[in-house]
Amino acid sequence: WTPAAYTPPAAGGGRDKAMATVREIQRLDPIQGGLSLINLHVSDKAWPEAFAVLEPLLAAYPDHGEFHYQFGRLASLSGLHRDRGIVFLRRFLAASPTPGETSRVQAHFRLGTLLEWEGDLAGAKEEYRRVIEADPNHRPARTALDRMK
Repeated sequence: WTPAAYTPPAAGGGRDKAMATVREIQRLDPIQGGLSLINLHVSDKAWPEAFAVLEPLLAAYPDHGEFHYQFGRLASLSGLHRDRGIVFLRRFLAASPTPGETSRVQAHFRLGTLLEWEGDLAGAKEEYRRVIEADPNHRPARTALDRMK
C-alpha cells in the first residue's frame, strides 16, 4: 500500500479507511505495515508521527536497509533529525542492494538534499551528479544543481 492508493472521501475512501487498511497490513506483515503507516503519515506531512513509527522498526530490525533509507527520506522531507538521516543514508548506500529496496538513485538524491541543508555544498553537488549520471532525466537533481550554481 502506498499513498497513491489512498482513496479520497468523495470516492468512498478517506483517512479512516486508509488507516484501517494499514492496520490490517501491519497485522499480517509488520514490515510492510510499518512502511505503509510511515507513508500515510508522510502524505499528511505528519513528520513526528512518521518518525515515531520508524524508531521501533529500526530497533526491531536494525539491519533492514529500507528502514535506513526511510529515515533519510523523512529527514530530507521534514528537515528533522538531519544528522541521523545522513548517517542512515550513508549506511544504506554502503550496503549491498537487496531486491525490493528503494533505488540507490533516490538515496543519493535524498543524501544530496540533506548535505545541502547542512551547508556541505560540495558534498551535495557530488550526490546530485551521481543521480544524474545514473538517471539523466532526474529533474529534481538537475534543478538542485542549477540552483547551486
